[in-house]
Amino acid sequence: MHLTTEAVRELAFCARIELHDEELPALTRDLNAIMDSLEPITHFELDEVEPTYHPIAGLVNVTREDVAKPCLTQQEALSNAPFTQDGQFKIPPILADAGGTR
Repeated sequence: MHLTTEAVRELAFCARIELHDEELPALTRDLNAIMDSLEPITHFELDEVEPTYHPIAGLVNVTREDVAKPCLTQQEALSNAPFTQDGQFKIPPILADAGGTR
């Protein structure tokens, strides 16, 4: 099965890749060559082969347990902030027309 130039154009559109008309023939030829190189694997008998879910067997989750621990109070968290307002961090506006100041 070979791709047409129109199919490659549609693939590029779906992948949000901008292609110019002069690039399509070469890309179509290259993609078809890649597909041709993979054709021999279609002849393998794989009906009895179990799927592999991970190439390295025996891995376990290495994350720690999610255990609640004491944390900073609101006052401690805000203690080193340069600016606060109403118990919250106050930061300068990032948009010119935000209308706010420190």
